[in-house]
Amino acid sequence: ALDRQRTKNISAISYINQRNREWNIVESEKALVAESHSMKNQQMDPFTRRQCKPTIVSNSRDPAVQAAILAQLNAKYGSGVLPDAPKDMTKSQGKDKDVNSKSASDLSEDLFKVHDFDVKIDLQVPSSESKTLAITSKAPPAKDGAPRRSLNLEDYKKRRGLI
Repeated sequence: ALDRQRTKNISAISYINQRNREWNIVESEKALVAESHSMKNQQMDPFTRRQCKPTIVSNSRDPAVQAAILAQLNAKYGSGVLPDAPKDMTKSQGKDKDVNSKSASDLSEDLFKVHDFDVKIDLQVPSSESKTLAITSKAPPAKDGAPRRSLNLEDYKKRRGLI
């Protein structure tokens, strides 16, 4: 009779657990379907993080666009690489673009050349002759390195000639 009571309670609990598992599966499937529908209808949000793999992008710009950008920068700040030469106003724009694209390719090819320059710094420093410091050593000369014997007050006064 006791065994029958135990199995009755266990079978009732297992039935409830199985029913809850099935209900959880059905609810999760409904939630996935609803989420997929909302993802399809959702517009692009710039503040959400996207799962993506990074890709290496180098020299992928359009050469014409890059040449135009470098030409604007050279016009605004001047070119540090090319020597200054008088420019004729009668040159066609095609030749100017060709020259700018060559200088742009030189700059983009070797970025180390852009940073390869010497800075000359001349500071007016007063001469060191006027500021001579007299350095005196106050340390007693080192004897044979043996440890000293401590003196009592009377011996100290006798050695110093105070008595």
